[in-house]
Formats: sequence, C-alpha cells, structure tokens
Amino acid sequence: LVDALHDVAQQVIAVRSIDEQIATQRQAQDDAQAAYDLGMKRYRGGLSNLLDVLSVQQSLLRSEQQSADLHAQRIAASVKLVQALGGGFQADDGLAPPIAAPDTELARRPFAHAQPPPATH
Repeated sequence: LVDALHDVAQQVIAVRSIDEQIATQRQAQDDAQAAYDLGMKRYRGGLSNLLDVLSVQQSLLRSEQQSADLHAQRIAASVKLVQALGGGFQADDGLAPPIAAPDTELARRPFAHAQPPPATH
C-alpha cells in the first residue's frame, strides 16, 4: 500500500511539473510567434532580408516542436497516473482522434506564400 501511494505521489508530481513546463513553453512560443510576425512585417516592408525571416521562422518551428513534445510527455504522465491509481489503459486499435495542426500564424500562412519585399531604387 505504501509503495502504491508513493507511486501515485510521484506521478502527480510528474504531471504538475510537466504542466508548469507547458505554461513556460506556451509563453516562449507566444514570444517566438511575435518575433516571426515582426520579421514578416519587416520583410514585407523591405526592412529585413530573407535570412532574418528564415532564422525567426526556425525558432518558431523549434518552439512548436518543444510544445508538442511536452504535450506528448503530459499524455504519457497522465496515463501513468491513471495506472498508478489502479485504472487500466488500453489503446484502441488505431482509433485515436487525429491530431490537429497548431493554430499559429505560421500554420495558417506558411512563408512559402509570402510576398517578396518591394524593390527599392
């Protein structure tokens, strides 16, 4: 019984820790999105070059990947918590709901569709 309670406590701590990391990562992703938006405005206005935009885009994609990784860890930790509480878990045979694309400016309007900056003379 003591081992079972210890296991539950460990899993609760793990879930809470991941939740805190997700909150921090959400802020980092918002900051990366804002930097990307600013980079695109500067590029469209002719104030920035393509390399600058690609650099901030790479940072945004990295941030989105880290967020997805944390959400996957959260799901795994939740399953372990349910198991520690005595619940069973059986994955349906491929009947999991589809994963939605992230709702970001980059996902809605990828860089490939961006207009080139106006020519300056």
